[in-house]
Amino acid sequence: MKFRLSVKASLLILGLILSILAVVLITFSIHSRSLMNDIQMSNTRAVKDVLEHQSSEEGKRLIKLMSHTLINPVYRVDIDEILNLLKAVKKQVSVRYAYVYDHNGHIVHDGTESLEEPFRVVTDEWARQTLSEGDIVTLIEDDVLNLSAPITIGSRILGGVSVGLSMEDLNTSIVII
Repeated sequence: MKFRLSVKASLLILGLILSILAVVLITFSIHSRSLMNDIQMSNTRAVKDVLEHQSSEEGKRLIKLMSHTLINPVYRVDIDEILNLLKAVKKQVSVRYAYVYDHNGHIVHDGTESLEEPFRVVTDEWARQTLSEGDIVTLIEDDVLNLSAPITIGSRILGGVSVGLSMEDLNTSIVII
């Protein structure tokens, strides 16, 4: 078949237009995938921040309740009552550790029957910070939400309580999302 020059030119132009259109569509497709990944990462970060904040607030409520409940047992040095309270808290699935310490930073009880580490000096920075500042301190480290609160009567600090809550369930939930 013989094509006239104008038909050949038209086919050439049409081919160029289709090629350019294909390149533009591929570029838009790649860019839209990149945007979708960025949006998904942003949403995941936002969900993680919200869940961490929620876990932190729940942990603060728990540590406040513990510090108020432990006032009398720590004041009276009622080791059995301190043990019972720590054992009840440690039965919760997400609790990794719990211990009570005196105003000098020595562990009074770690919630074990045998009292594995009696009077060991607390080395956790957040627990020491609780004694110096007299306020709740939280720190997320290695998938654990570490919380410490002072045990006080009026302005007098009797000691403190520290609890570590596992963040593994939270991180699993974020991965699923």
